[in-house]
Amino acid sequence: MNTDYKKILDILEIIKEIDDVDLLVEEGDRQQDLQNSEGKILEDITKYDNAMICYDKSLEIDPMYANAWERKGMIYHKLKKFDDAISCYDKVIEIDSKFENDSSKFSISEMWSRKGKIFDDWEKPEESKECFAKANKMKSALSDS
Repeated sequence: MNTDYKKILDILEIIKEIDDVDLLVEEGDRQQDLQNSEGKILEDITKYDNAMICYDKSLEIDPMYANAWERKGMIYHKLKKFDDAISCYDKVIEIDSKFENDSSKFSISEMWSRKGKIFDDWEKPEESKECFAKANKMKSALSDS
């Protein structure tokens, strides 16, 4: 393991063990973010199983944490587990659809683009075309506003 990543993981472990860190977020939010950060580091060094464990722990704290669903989808895509990747991106779309802001709309358009890429990789051109069309429509609407 790269020593820089090892140091970062060690620091994250220490932070998790500190009980009285004065942060401006709730305890669950802090743990959720730490799990997600650790997952990203593990993902970067291709420790996908361990990263998934971190994302799952993050989702145990908040099942509506879109970023963890997105990261899981990215790993599933890399592993060519296309059904699972699509399910994760669908979950992000479901979560972000509850908000009416540009950031959420952009996220949804990105998920449609990622689904299009998955269907490309899966050699399902019709589904891919449909997803990219939805993404482009959303991106166009965002740029018009």
